[in-house]
Amino acid sequence: MSLPDVWWTDTKTWKSMLYRGDEIHFADLCKVFKEMEAKLVQIWEEGILMGHDIRVEYDKIADDLINKDVGYSFLSDARNPQLTRQDQLVKKFLQDEATFAHFAMIREGTIIWNRSTLQAWLKSYAELQSLLLF
Repeated sequence: MSLPDVWWTDTKTWKSMLYRGDEIHFADLCKVFKEMEAKLVQIWEEGILMGHDIRVEYDKIADDLINKDVGYSFLSDARNPQLTRQDQLVKKFLQDEATFAHFAMIREGTIIWNRSTLQAWLKSYAELQSLLLF
C-alpha cells in the first residue's frame, strides 16, 4: 500500500501539497494557466487568424448544456446569430491577396495550393486544440 496521491503540506491555507511526491503550490498553477492563455492567444491570432481581425462576440454565446438531442450544437443554436458566418475565415483568406499568396497561387486559371503551408497552418490548429484540451 502506498501513500495517497495528494498530501496537503499546508493545512492552514491549503495553498500547497504533494502530488505523487512532487510539491505543488497553487500560485504556480496560476502561472501555468497564465502562460497557457498567452500561448493560446498567440497561436490563435498569429497562427490561425494570420493577423486578420476576425472577431466573434464569444462572451455572449449561449449553450444548452443539458440538451441531449442528436445533432445539437451551440454553433447552430438560434440564440447565437453571431456564429452563422462560419465561412468568414476562409473567405478572408481567399479575398486577401497576401494571405491567399501565402497559401496558394493561380497558374493558368487553376489554383495550386502550397501543401507545406497548409500543413503548417493545420499544425498550428492542432497545437491550439491540444492546449484547449488541457
